[in-house]
Amino acid sequence: MANKSPTGFSWGYLGSGPAQLALAILADYLRDENAALAHYQAFKEKVALPLIEWAPII
Repeated sequence: MANKSPTGFSWGYLGSGPAQLALAILADYLRDENAALAHYQAFKEKVALPLIEWAPII
């Protein structure tokens, strides 16, 4: 899988950590790395960014 973050997964902002998280989730769900690479940025904005609201729970 492509590496989008030197520090691993994160959420709550639009950086490389949330990009890696979004890519990993999509790649696992879709079982298709090319499809995940095509859609991870939009997924990051719609899913990984809003996780900031859940941060105290996660």
